[in-house]
Amino acid sequence: MQFSIAALIKVNVSRGGQLEAMYILSCLLTMQKQCIDFAINAKPACRYMPKNKNSTKFRVWKLVVSTPFEYFIMVMIAMNTIILMMKVLSLLLCHSHCR
Repeated sequence: MQFSIAALIKVNVSRGGQLEAMYILSCLLTMQKQCIDFAINAKPACRYMPKNKNSTKFRVWKLVVSTPFEYFIMVMIAMNTIILMMKVLSLLLCHSHCR
């Protein structure tokens, strides 16, 4: 985010638009402040819990809200990220060798 702010200021100042650069900077800082305020003041939403504890819905709900399931999802996301990085790396290596 900091690099994009610097880039916007550099482009606009180099064109002679100092006021425009200041306006963009103030808008970005305002949006950042609003985002931080929202994150600090946010309250968790109420969880839906099925009433019948013998139903399949309740069993699925119990699985999804469990901590091991959250860790499983995080590991799957990390593995997906690593696999995508490996694909990009192999494409870059292939491209550099083909030249």
